[in-house]
Amino acid sequence: MLLEPNHINILLSFVRSIARSNDPYQLLLHNKRSSLLLDSLLKQIIDRTNSNHPLIIDQRLENIVIALAYLAVELQDKCQIRQDILKVLLEIYPRIPTAKYYEVASCNYKHGLPPAEVFSFCLHTALTEIASTSHDAKTRDNIMSNMADSVRKIVERLRKDAHSHATGNSA
Repeated sequence: MLLEPNHINILLSFVRSIARSNDPYQLLLHNKRSSLLLDSLLKQIIDRTNSNHPLIIDQRLENIVIALAYLAVELQDKCQIRQDILKVLLEIYPRIPTAKYYEVASCNYKHGLPPAEVFSFCLHTALTEIASTSHDAKTRDNIMSNMADSVRKIVERLRKDAHSHATGNSA
């Protein structure tokens, strides 16, 4: 089971604290309890997303992934936990188009968009920010090629669906 609600609140508070720190890397380096929590969380996410089953994204997973993405943006390249978080984000990102999302009535959309679109936009933005602030060209290229591949697959699927719809209607 992923983090309990009170653990999510601890993680979100920790991410906010790190964001306000002058040196988030040092803060994380010297806080062993938080490091253990993050390592445990990353392992749980990897275990949950590495299965052969479709990725199921619920509100809890959304909150955790976005919090981790935000943390990765705030950390420096040299921080190992940033690389670990990035690895998890890059495993989740290509699976977004085929993921199953929790259902929310459209009249309850907080921002007028479906939660799946808001989540994918936030994750895409975080990965773009990580790529733009990375000093390692290999990391930048890996992120950008992953994102380009995912967008290409989405466009191909849209074209295929549009073609199928057009030929189905004309018959």
